[in-house]
Amino acid sequence: MPKSKQKRAKRSNDMVEAAAPEPKPAPSMPVWLRRTACFFGALFCAFGVVYCTMVLLVGEGSPVFIVAIIVFAAMAVHLVRSGLSDGRWRAER
Repeated sequence: MPKSKQKRAKRSNDMVEAAAPEPKPAPSMPVWLRRTACFFGALFCAFGVVYCTMVLLVGEGSPVFIVAIIVFAAMAVHLVRSGLSDGRWRAER
């Protein structure tokens, strides 16, 4: 292959490499802010559990409140555990 074709081929490869942007690092939330948000969310869910229980027992609650109690309790436990973790949302297997 003549040198001019080699130069053109090399130039086109360099342009392709230069056109590909470098991956940016993922934005990360500060640990104190994540923990604060998780604990306030867990507090909100705990309030939801208490409220749904009171409506179910004292008021005219429907059986849907039983499902709501279970969902709020599970979410509260999940938020507390994620607030206490080391920063990963899911544990690797």
